[in-house]
Amino acid sequence: MNEHEPATPERGAASISRFQSRILEGIGAAHREEREIDPGTARLIAHVLGRAVGADSELATYGRTGIGDHEAMRHEYLDLYEAPETPAQVREWIDWLGTYLLNALRGERTGEASPHAAPPVPLLADELMLGEQPVAVHVPGTITGPELQAVVARLKPLHEASRHAVAAFLSLSDVDASAPDIATIFRDAHVGSFGSRTEALRVVTPIEDWEAELAEWARSQGLDPVAVTLNLDAIDAVAQTAYDFVERGGQIHVFTR
Repeated sequence: MNEHEPATPERGAASISRFQSRILEGIGAAHREEREIDPGTARLIAHVLGRAVGADSELATYGRTGIGDHEAMRHEYLDLYEAPETPAQVREWIDWLGTYLLNALRGERTGEASPHAAPPVPLLADELMLGEQPVAVHVPGTITGPELQAVVARLKPLHEASRHAVAAFLSLSDVDASAPDIATIFRDAHVGSFGSRTEALRVVTPIEDWEAELAEWARSQGLDPVAVTLNLDAIDAVAQTAYDFVERGGQIHVFTR
């Protein structure tokens, strides 16, 4: 943040309204599983805060790329936290983001594994008959026959309720299909199912905000806004650092990583 440009929470009001439900879903999942927020939720919070601080802030950069200077971000979100006009809900989001960034920084310094890393027991690819067609899954290599039968019985109702989305989720190499709470894990991770990759990107990234900022920049340079466009491939690459995209059944299914 430019030292001559104080934090103004009202500038982020539109982003708060737009991303509130998704942020609250991410925080709700963290509460239920007694863990910190996931990377996608952290970046959405950073984006909302970055709208208040400024497009060139470290928070805005972190929201776009998942990379930012921890100390600079801390100064920025503390300025917002202390601003009297900052809503109580946003202060709570800052607490969640601060905890996430602190734990991430500790992991970088100590070399500790991320709390979202794959389980230590190796998962092996397999196929289970959950319906008429076999479904690709990953299960621990130590699983027994009776345990596998119990897994099938547990997965069948979930698969029947959300066939393509569940099959897409189970195909991810770091998803343990044998997890007792697999239904909850699926519901918490499933962002949504979309008709196209672009539609999915518009939900999981603040593309509309970026387009508005790009159009404003173009006009400031005397250009017609249609003369410049965002690179969707680059945005897609950034989104994949926080989300998994799986094509199945004619849709793109998106899950937090």
